[in-house]
Amino acid sequence: MGERYFVGVLLVLLYVAIASTQSVVLNIWLVSTNVFVMVAISFTIATAVFSVITLFKQPQSFRLLLTDWRMVIAFNVVTLCNWLFYFLSVKYLEPSVAVTITQGFGPVVMTAWLLFRREKVSTITQTCHLITLFAVITMCIYVFVSRSAYSLYDHSQMFLGLVFAFLCCISITATVVISKKFATAQIPATTMLSVRFPLLIVVASSFIPFQQALTFQQEDMFAILVVSLVGVCTSIYVLQKGIEKTSSLAVSTSLAISPLVVLGIQSALTDYPFSSILVGLVSLIVAVSIVSVLYEGNVIKK
Repeated sequence: MGERYFVGVLLVLLYVAIASTQSVVLNIWLVSTNVFVMVAISFTIATAVFSVITLFKQPQSFRLLLTDWRMVIAFNVVTLCNWLFYFLSVKYLEPSVAVTITQGFGPVVMTAWLLFRREKVSTITQTCHLITLFAVITMCIYVFVSRSAYSLYDHSQMFLGLVFAFLCCISITATVVISKKFATAQIPATTMLSVRFPLLIVVASSFIPFQQALTFQQEDMFAILVVSLVGVCTSIYVLQKGIEKTSSLAVSTSLAISPLVVLGIQSALTDYPFSSILVGLVSLIVAVSIVSVLYEGNVIKK
């Protein structure tokens, strides 16, 4: 059981590496590219890939989903919120700040959810996530007061970005919970992922006519294929397998390591000025997340 737990954590960390790189690269590339075209095409390709795999390997698994169609609808709704709120938060906030909230605050939300359901959460984990709560609040105040000078947007727009980031975080936590329920029901990852994105595709496609000011070149298709096959198919499949193998709390906590990875990539690829305070807060969040993951893993081993 302990080995399975840590394999799941490693798979989630692999997802973090892929997704973090993609976040910064997309933040640069999407400045002059139609984001809704990219989302619609890339997730259509991803849906087709997972559907073909399921039809060839486990076609009977679709029947399992029919018995819980309400959960499939909920899965589509939270997936739509994941991406919609993520892009809006990245639009108004620098990538490291957006990811720190969307991923780093997840363990706090998950712990609150588990305690609300009267499920057991260790004192060590509660303490770690309480530290995360105060660190994220401090970071928001610091960004709003001191980092606004480096932003293209005013305070009201930055505040909206913070709100969208927290909404994204809540929807990601809901996604982890729903994904875990599907995994517990023995529904294969490819089957789940083949029905996850239709609502996102429809909504993204409906926004395309309103984005005429942005360009879309044929050369962008290669980038979209890379995003689809590596950034979407590979990363989300790896994440789903990680969810199957470890606990929901471990998944949320492992995802909290994302901000430090994004911060490093952001420093290398963008012009945002270095901030020791921001690095310190992000490092604190990552450090307590690692402590929580290792502690929970050792408890499971015993």
